[in-house]
Amino acid sequence: GELGDDSRHHVLRAEFPAHDPETVFHALFDPAGALLAKHLRENCGATEVVSREVVPSFSSSSLGASRSVTTSRCVSYSAPTSYKFPNMPKRCEVRDLQEYTMFFGASGSEEGAAYFEMQSAAAMRGAPFAECFAVASLVRVSRRPGESAGAAVEVSCAIDWKKPVNGLLRGLIVKGARDSLKRSYEKFTAMCARELA
Repeated sequence: GELGDDSRHHVLRAEFPAHDPETVFHALFDPAGALLAKHLRENCGATEVVSREVVPSFSSSSLGASRSVTTSRCVSYSAPTSYKFPNMPKRCEVRDLQEYTMFFGASGSEEGAAYFEMQSAAAMRGAPFAECFAVASLVRVSRRPGESAGAAVEVSCAIDWKKPVNGLLRGLIVKGARDSLKRSYEKFTAMCARELA
């Protein structure tokens, strides 16, 4: 698909002053997907949450200076629709492919990952225009800039257009995706903060 003129938009920043990035990232996206599933059920009204993990893959840069480890997970669920279109059904099926990546700095730097990212591509089925787009979100967890401790969680999103959509509808989809993602991650990061407290 093509990202178009409204490529990536910052939707949320949350700070965890008492916890390092690795702790926060693993609390949000633990391997079993327990907190994510709990968030989808309690905060998003999702039902029939199914999560399947995919094997990890390792990569290194051509210079061998930096490397990353990526694991993937496919999460599918039924959720209330958050878009205000005519004839929109009350619920739709969501299929979310999530990639989790740990980025390690140049060799010789301090041990541990430099930062963590979760990239998600969520597509809906059973809703008008659902086949026209997917919501691509990026969650980055890193050390707080200028601080010696703590973690910052930054969430941004883009719309990956699969088919042409008129301007008015395009605007509604972009606004709906941003608002929905912001509300979702406000609740998810608050839930994570309570778990870590």
